[in-house]
Amino acid sequence: MNAEIVTTKHLKDLKNDLLKKLNEIELNQKKGIKKRWLRTEEAAEYLNISKPTLLNYRVNNVIPSSKIGGSYYYDVEQIDKLLTDNKI
Repeated sequence: MNAEIVTTKHLKDLKNDLLKKLNEIELNQKKGIKKRWLRTEEAAEYLNISKPTLLNYRVNNVIPSSKIGGSYYYDVEQIDKLLTDNKI
């Protein structure tokens, strides 16, 4: 039987990870978002832009995306970071 020793650091790291995730969930709920990854239509609606504008941003590497099959997905956290980083 293998036993692992759980240290105070392990517990603190776990607590910090859980708090971070809970804060992310709370922030997304306040924005009305219940998931992390958005499809094209959802991402365009989230940003209040047209789908062609979102396509332009994706093609020009303004907004990162992931493609699975024929669908593109956008990470809400990356969109929020992009908006925050480009505040005027």
